[in-house]
Amino acid sequence: NSSVHSAGEGGINVVAGWDGLTGLAAPGVFDMAAVLATMNDGDDANDAAGLYNSFNGTYGSVFIGGTGIQTSVDVGSRWGDVNVAAHDLFLTGSTLRAYGWAQLGFHDSGYEYGLGNVMNTIQNEWWGNATSNVLGKDYIALLGGTEFGTGGVPGTPGAFRGAGWGATGDIEVGLSGRLQMLGGTSYSSTQIGHGANINEGTEPHYSSSSPSIRTTRDGIVMDPNRDRSSFFSSTWRTNYAGDLARIDAEITVTADGDILMTGARGFDAADNLSTSRATGTFSLIGHGGAENTGSYHGDVTVTAHGTTPGGYVRGPEGIGIQMLGGRGSRNFVQIGHATDNQGAYGGSVWDMTRSGDITVTATTGAIRAQAHNQVIRDGDINFGPIIPDDEVVPSGNASDDTVYGSYVHIGHGGQNAGSPGTAGRFTMPGGSVVSGIMPDNSTAGDITIYAGGSYISPTDPTNRTGILLRAGTGLRTHAMIGHGGNYMYSTNTADQTPDFGAGAATPFGTPTLAASTGFIGNILVEADTGDVVVEGGYNTRPSSTSGYRYAYAKIGHGGYVTRGVRDGTITVLAGQGAGAVGGNIRFRAGGMEDGFAQLGHGGYDSDGDILGSDNSAEIVVTARGDISFVSPEGGPTDGVLSHQWESTYTASPFGVSRRWIMLGHGGYSAVTVMPNRQDITVVSGTGDVGNADGDEETGGILFAAGDTNYSFAQLGHGGYSSSANNEDGFTGDIVIRALGGGIRFDGSITGAQTSASTSASLDGVTAETVTKGVGLGQYSYAQLGHGGYGSRGVHSGTIDIETWGGVEFLGAAASPVTQRTVTTAPIDAALNAGTNVWVILADMRTTATGKQMPDIYANIVPGTVEIVLRDASGNVVDTITDVPAAGTDLTATLVRASDGATVGEVDYDDGRVRFTGSDYTGSWGGTGATATYESIKGNKLYSYVQLGHGG
Repeated sequence: NSSVHSAGEGGINVVAGWDGLTGLAAPGVFDMAAVLATMNDGDDANDAAGLYNSFNGTYGSVFIGGTGIQTSVDVGSRWGDVNVAAHDLFLTGSTLRAYGWAQLGFHDSGYEYGLGNVMNTIQNEWWGNATSNVLGKDYIALLGGTEFGTGGVPGTPGAFRGAGWGATGDIEVGLSGRLQMLGGTSYSSTQIGHGANINEGTEPHYSSSSPSIRTTRDGIVMDPNRDRSSFFSSTWRTNYAGDLARIDAEITVTADGDILMTGARGFDAADNLSTSRATGTFSLIGHGGAENTGSYHGDVTVTAHGTTPGGYVRGPEGIGIQMLGGRGSRNFVQIGHATDNQGAYGGSVWDMTRSGDITVTATTGAIRAQAHNQVIRDGDINFGPIIPDDEVVPSGNASDDTVYGSYVHIGHGGQNAGSPGTAGRFTMPGGSVVSGIMPDNSTAGDITIYAGGSYISPTDPTNRTGILLRAGTGLRTHAMIGHGGNYMYSTNTADQTPDFGAGAATPFGTPTLAASTGFIGNILVEADTGDVVVEGGYNTRPSSTSGYRYAYAKIGHGGYVTRGVRDGTITVLAGQGAGAVGGNIRFRAGGMEDGFAQLGHGGYDSDGDILGSDNSAEIVVTARGDISFVSPEGGPTDGVLSHQWESTYTASPFGVSRRWIMLGHGGYSAVTVMPNRQDITVVSGTGDVGNADGDEETGGILFAAGDTNYSFAQLGHGGYSSSANNEDGFTGDIVIRALGGGIRFDGSITGAQTSASTSASLDGVTAETVTKGVGLGQYSYAQLGHGGYGSRGVHSGTIDIETWGGVEFLGAAASPVTQRTVTTAPIDAALNAGTNVWVILADMRTTATGKQMPDIYANIVPGTVEIVLRDASGNVVDTITDVPAAGTDLTATLVRASDGATVGEVDYDDGRVRFTGSDYTGSWGGTGATATYESIKGNKLYSYVQLGHGG
């Protein structure tokens, strides 16, 4: 429960349950590699460590941190290797103390001693102050001072390297049992890799309300000049030392059992995560850490030879590797070098590049990577009764609390909270201020994912899942295999060389930040015996506008506003191994806004050209069973049924747009130039050739567009407004083989209905903000071919289709018409008041705060409005009808039958009426005006279906 660390070249070997012989090469010489060599084959019978101790009845295991620990614990060396051989390895964040993280790797936040915070009696850079290391040594003096001569002989460079100088020691873990990484209370995270947790509160961050800078012992001035940016990172000295100060170290983890990584404290009953909602309890195998934007390099290899047991001991049976985002904020889980949230993205740290191959292998089990999806429940957030979408969420409900940043990701990247910028300022000793340099997030490395087994998911019990990738319901809770994430920029078109000034001290010369290279690397995802399932986040009703969105799921480089060149082949295989029991490939968009699902490079507003040679970014997709890309019905839109939402954001709806589904490079407003051909090959039904199972509904290919705006379905490069709009287009053959069924591109779903705010009266006198209905479904096309709506260019390539079954392209029919009859108090009030205010022509309903609001159907069919006026006895006094020819396409006059006089106006689009003049003022004493009319649902404008390039 205490840290073991070295800031020099000394390595650290941790062995539990040793056999007493292996590795003893000679007296006083220990060969750790010999021990680890026995731990990597999945056969615990020949392991030299992790053995059973019959005396105390336990296996030799290693524990880093713990639930009751009073401080953080890290085990790591900066320039020496760190090795662990044991039965189990448990990294556990403290549930007793905030900032009680557990880390295997060198911990360095980049803050020099005295410039950072004291957390549980510990301050960063323990080797930089004699009072903070156990030997009480002045390492600065002993090593002859810093590289600038500080603390040594003035003007003579010394060998001391302070905080922010990257580690290079490799990390290797060999286990005869399992790996478990559990979060604790606030900011009590877990990590295997070099870096640090630099969340706000852990270390100081910049604030414009009290402008501040940090000056190091050598006189270097760090000024992020951007709110909430961290001053330093684990590799900030790359600004003046270049590649020498990067973190560059391999990470290898091998377990004979299963591997569990989660931002939660573990499981409640069954497959439910602990109800704890601590903040910042991420789980990471990779270099970096929370808000730690630096330069991280080295291969990452994670292998699990075993699987979870039955009985829901830790999730469903048969899973080899689990990555489960926590249910609080910033409980992300990632394999790859990573950062999240703010970091130093203001521009005071420039080299944010990452590289290294990533290999994740479950030899006999499945892989499950999912962010948390919280169902809206009454009471207990795990087991309370579900609250239907059309019912009010009570005030104080816990299940709709706003959470953010708890994504799951295999690849380098993660997420920034906004676009990086050039506002940051950096000054060398004796030099001038340097600003205007854009940080670079260029990333390189192949990604290989293999699952040899499958499991039965509690949410999908009829299928065998080999690999699950599922986004969450919170804000920025994406699920991704690929490099990038949110707001990653690789956009420098030329080298950036800082001008430190004529008088600057530059012990390593002036390094150059190389021109950006983009997001590069081949991706292979293979579920040998089961399905590949990729899903956006589920439906939700959050308590605030910041409580959802960007819960997308994708395989490919890019993400959300991630910009730069992209390249690398993408291959997805399902059920191609011997003894396969599954083998479908299923992509499903989420229910809420920006919940897209995509196989291909790109994403939302993620501009980036694919400039490699022919087929350097080819896509190959092969399934034993079906292939389906579906945008389902959108989530709930009625915000006024959520108590906290309505009280703050009156009449505002939940967003449900941009839920597209796509197989190809591009996305939504993701400008892509692709001068060379990048073929797409899609094959379904390799286990159902010739419809061997006799079921026409299996072995085929389905692309289905959604019912909300921009919820298109496309197989081909492009997407919505995603070309350069010049002579460059998208090129590549598209080969389709449905060996056991047919293909269907389906855009026939009826558009959804949502709400919006408008001005209308509820009492016939005073106008206020109320709800109205709005039809959705625009730009939700279904297309097989390159291009898409607004993606102009010269597109080319053969489209070659062979199917066992049929070929169907289904467009939407005319919007369905619904007959409405309403009796509303606002109509009566408006007739009596004669104030010419608009009233909504719809039934009223009670909202979360008890107010009355109009229902959210609208889009009235012209010529169908009839308002019948009756006296107290129920006799018809008069009838008012609309006359479409007397108005515009969206409005018309209201005329009464008794004398043909114009008495009002109707707004078809908003579903509103108003009564002009004083015809009924003070005299309307009837029992109620009854209005009948027809309304349509949805709006499928620009929602075409197409076979071919263009759009």
